[in-house]
This record gives sequence, structure tokens and C-alpha cells, in this order.
Amino acid sequence: MGAVSGQKVVLHTVATRLMMQTNGIDATEIVLDLPPGDMAGYGPYLTSITAHVQADARTANFQWKVVSYWSIDGVNWSTASDVFAYVSTGTPSIQAPFTDVAKLGIKMRYALVCKPSSGTAREQAFVTCVLAFEFKT
Repeated sequence: MGAVSGQKVVLHTVATRLMMQTNGIDATEIVLDLPPGDMAGYGPYLTSITAHVQADARTANFQWKVVSYWSIDGVNWSTASDVFAYVSTGTPSIQAPFTDVAKLGIKMRYALVCKPSSGTAREQAFVTCVLAFEFKT
């Protein structure tokens, strides 16, 4: 497969000002699975995944992250791996590249996860996330 159309890096916008919120009951993680699309088959061809993120209109204790899962057969999935650790700021930022090749499987899926950083009140933000997939040469 390699890079799409010969590109070394391919961008996928996975959320644009998407409203995420905690349940307002406890600190349970709320998980929103993302549609797999082309990203599902990139795993074995990648050197890294870098997330470009922002959270607008964020309440004080809102935090979020992106996780990934890998599989060989698309039936049995790994436990979640953080593509980046929880972010608890609204400032636009570029996360450190995710480079653990032991977690870049034949099949991949991704999810957005949020929970309160403290307390149990309902927390929310409009999140934007673009994933930059860097391919092996």
C-alpha cells in the first residue's frame, strides 16, 4: 500500500468542532468510535501518527484524547492505546508522534475519549482533531 498517491504524510480530519461531553454522573470515560475509512488499513505502513488538536468552549474540567485499537482479523481487538495522553486545555496544539509499531496492526480503529479531570459534573467542549499519518519510505 505505502503512502496514498505517493504522499509521505496523509491527513485525516476526524472531528471538526464536534461536541463531546461527559455523563455528569461520575468520572467514567465516554468513548466515541470513529468511522474507520481509509485509516483502517494504514497500520503496517506507518512510522507515526501525529494529532493536531483543539478544544473550543471547553468547561473547566473537560479532558479528552484519541485512542487506537489494532487487530489481525477485524474481530479480536487489542485494548485501547493512547495516541496521545489526555489534553485538558483548549489551546491548539500538536501532540508528540505515536510511534509504537507494536500497536500499529493490520487493521486499525480509533476513538475519541473524554472524562472529567476532577469531580463528576457534566463537562464539555467542541473538539477538533486532525491525524497526520506518516508512512514508511
